Amino acid sequence: MNNEFYFDNESNNAVDNQNNFSTSENPPFNAEIRQNPPPFQPNYYGYQQGYQPFYGSQYQNTEALQLYYEKKAVKRTSNHIGIGLILFYALQFVISYILAFFMLNKNANDFIQNPAINLELNIVLSLLGFGLTAMFILKTEGAKASSLVSYGPPQKGSLSSAIMLGVGFCYTANVVVSMLQTRFQNILPFAQPELELPNGILGFILSILSVAVAPAFIEEFLFRGVIMGSLLKFGKAFAIFTSAFLFGLVHGNLIQIPFAFMVGLVIGAMVVETNSIWTGVIIHFINNFISVCMDYLTRISDENMLNVAYLFLLASLIIVGFFGFYILSIKNKDLFVFKKTAHISTSVSRFKWFSSTASIIIYFVIIFFEIMLVQFAA
Repeated sequence: MNNEFYFDNESNNAVDNQNNFSTSENPPFNAEIRQNPPPFQPNYYGYQQGYQPFYGSQYQNTEALQLYYEKKAVKRTSNHIGIGLILFYALQFVISYILAFFMLNKNANDFIQNPAINLELNIVLSLLGFGLTAMFILKTEGAKASSLVSYGPPQKGSLSSAIMLGVGFCYTANVVVSMLQTRFQNILPFAQPELELPNGILGFILSILSVAVAPAFIEEFLFRGVIMGSLLKFGKAFAIFTSAFLFGLVHGNLIQIPFAFMVGLVIGAMVVETNSIWTGVIIHFINNFISVCMDYLTRISDENMLNVAYLFLLASLIIVGFFGFYILSIKNKDLFVFKKTAHISTSVSRFKWFSSTASIIIYFVIIFFEIMLVQFAA
């Protein structure tokens, strides 16, 4: 009589057909191969980036068993991330409803509509929303932020070239998105929410804090630190792509989604390349800082002169990006070439599993309605 064992969802243990739980002290006996199978290890997909299979090749249907565990682990993490992002939008909705109630009063409406107050609210809402989302994912994943992505200094000698590549790619992506926008504008007019920046030197400082500093720290902590970090155990390429995909969607409009997705790809790759989240924070900050500066320059400069200056800046940054890529490619011959992992599944299969959980599908629906609201509001 064969004594097969299977995975029990409730106990997270392998169970034989006699309902005996498999532990390191009491592994199930397999009569067919006349030896005890290795015990199931709950930390098989632990938060170390190494991949250590817990069973030998002598077991029947080993690949199917490994594929099952991989799918289960991907879907579990997907649900944690998806529910966290849904909670973020639920919080945003509640706060928006409360603000709308106060805005029924004219004095309160004028106060909230003040550009400076608006930026301050953005900082608070970002800290609260993204911060709580990150805490929820970390709690459900059972991980510490420092165990997912390194918060130490970037690898020596790679930071400057990684920043050059990252910023240069951001502005290359900007050109690509602008060309696509021009190409499809007549078919599908693109719209995005307008953020009015306050005037004056204090307004400029507040704009830098709200648009450049806060997003660089908060968004990188959530999307590269927590989300990408939680996915790295499934492979670097999968983690970078999936976190960039979610990062693009969270912007909620047809102009920023493709741009943020491309930026998320290069920032994620540079964080992995330099083994430090601070590389992503710096690239994110520089990109947004330049955007704020250009916005304020339009208020004090001649339009023709500003266009010439912008084209010069754009060309310079793209050249700098290619130079950074060249330096990194010399230092690392395998730049952007991620070694094949020991996973049975492909990155495409993992992304399908990740995208098919209930919480992520609900998140996609929320983003769809947000995009529609922005488009109709325009």
